[in-house]
Amino acid sequence: MMAEGNISRERKNELLNKLGSLRRDISSLKASLNNLNNQKESFYEKKNELSKKIVGNIRQIRELKGKRDSLTKLVKEDKSKREEDEKKIDSKISELKELKKKVSEIRKKHNITEDPSRIKDQIEKLEENMETEVISFSKEKGIMKTLKDLKKKYKGAEVVADSWKKLDEVSAELDTLKRERNEIRKKIKNRAGESQKYHEEMIKLSNDIDPLKEEELKMMVKFGEFKTKFTETNNQLKEKINELRKLSEELEKYNIEVAELKKKEENKQLEERSREVEEKLRKGGKLTTEDLLVIQSLDK
Repeated sequence: MMAEGNISRERKNELLNKLGSLRRDISSLKASLNNLNNQKESFYEKKNELSKKIVGNIRQIRELKGKRDSLTKLVKEDKSKREEDEKKIDSKISELKELKKKVSEIRKKHNITEDPSRIKDQIEKLEENMETEVISFSKEKGIMKTLKDLKKKYKGAEVVADSWKKLDEVSAELDTLKRERNEIRKKIKNRAGESQKYHEEMIKLSNDIDPLKEEELKMMVKFGEFKTKFTETNNQLKEKINELRKLSEELEKYNIEVAELKKKEENKQLEERSREVEEKLRKGGKLTTEDLLVIQSLDK
């Protein structure tokens, strides 16, 4: 090893100044690198959050589309069933008109003014009363006369009985078909409304995706910019650390202790801080925890 005396004072000072400058540069680059990394990661996290929202929207759109399509299929089936019922209703209405016309012609031909089924109901009710109630002879005689007249009417009306019965049956069938059609209409209205609601939600989520993608792209670009800066700064730091290593090796050749130089530099910084603390005390300023640590260091 060469003795420290084998190096000129000027060269020694030059090396020491360079050492201090390198350490300051490295410290500054580390701080910049840390700041760049924080910003880089911040943009990356924002980009990821936006990506999750986009994926979430797409997933929701798919779910809503499935529900909407299922309802649309049901509405289509209901409309087909409604059309079938409409045809049946039209057919029953035509059949009912024909039966009414037929009954009207028979009633007119045979001078029938009452519905045979109603006459039959009246006969059955009177016969039941006679069997279950205690009635006087005179009242029974009157009932018998009424029954005779009703039976005579019923016999005369029998020619239209079958047609009248068929008329009642077709009328009942028509009422049932109309109720079914009304129920189907309600289903179509409710399902179509629900399907439209899902469709509108899909449109809203879909419209939100484009602005989210634009913002995601901005965050990605920002992330790329700060990643480039981070890489450049990291490369600069590596270069400075490599310079420091080479300088330390050169200083060691001349038996100049780098650790001792570092200690001297720290003491110099401590002295500067102590002067700042003394000035603060002189002005009556409030001391911080860092200030107290500086005082403790001086006492040691």
